Amino acid sequence: EEGHSSHDCHDTFAELNPTSTGRSLCAKVLGASVVGTRTCAQTGRKRSAADVLLGDETGCAYLIATGPQLDLLEPGKSFIIRNFRVRMLRNHLHLIVDRWGSIQELDLGLTGEVNVHNNRSAVEFVCVQPSALRV
Repeated sequence: EEGHSSHDCHDTFAELNPTSTGRSLCAKVLGASVVGTRTCAQTGRKRSAADVLLGDETGCAYLIATGPQLDLLEPGKSFIIRNFRVRMLRNHLHLIVDRWGSIQELDLGLTGEVNVHNNRSAVEFVCVQPSALRV
């Protein structure tokens, strides 16, 4: 597959929803903004977190990056994000890569333009109880 090297990326950003978990995405990083810094009470070390906007030709979303992920996810670079999970923050979708997931730079960057008009993190998801659907 063009631009994906030998990596297996069957999922797309357009398919992301609140129940998406354990999937793999190939993505290009557009930018990042630090959203907070915490100091560990035990070690005194500071740990920053950032919203990293990344996506593919079908859409984009924010990934909450911490620690070494912040140094890795540079704008313009492409990555495969494996075994991510979704965290809902104020009814908006954010990707999380924890110890069971991984972020690896792609040998060949994604060649298409990222579709910023389909930002899955900008969509407000509302939980509807099945009983509310009955007419």
